[in-house]
Amino acid sequence: MSVNPSAIGQNKGLSELWKRLRFVFMAVIIYRIGTHIPIPGIDPDKSILFNQSGVSAHAELGWVFNCVARMGWMKRMTQFKDKAGKNSENASLGLFGYPALMAADILVYHATHVPVGDDQKQHLELTRDIAAKFNHDFSVDFFPMIEPVIGGPAARVMSLRDGSK
Repeated sequence: MSVNPSAIGQNKGLSELWKRLRFVFMAVIIYRIGTHIPIPGIDPDKSILFNQSGVSAHAELGWVFNCVARMGWMKRMTQFKDKAGKNSENASLGLFGYPALMAADILVYHATHVPVGDDQKQHLELTRDIAAKFNHDFSVDFFPMIEPVIGGPAARVMSLRDGSK
């Protein structure tokens, strides 16, 4: 099983989950003014840490997924509706297409299980839809049907500034 965290900011409670899973997984080193932020509970000697922006496959697969995903799927995404509000015609294409890039971030590594907060489950459902559509359209069994791993004290973190909200 491969595990790929999609929301490093939510790792407060997820780090306990990762310790229990005891698998090597992909993580992203977060850079802020040239220094990386340590990820609680992650042993860099037992994990693969890398700067995601240096891997062009993320953006390349994101473009492919923009071509596979359906407009209706993207319009239903809560994050887009919340941020665009009633002014969705003036929202950026980047905001609209971001969930396809998130799907690419996960599926580029053929992850099968993704530890996320409950609020991110919709993104994983979209990722499964995109993977299934790609596999169907190209008559392949290439991308796995991922499963969310939800639980622990950070099952729903609504604010990265205050984890209690």
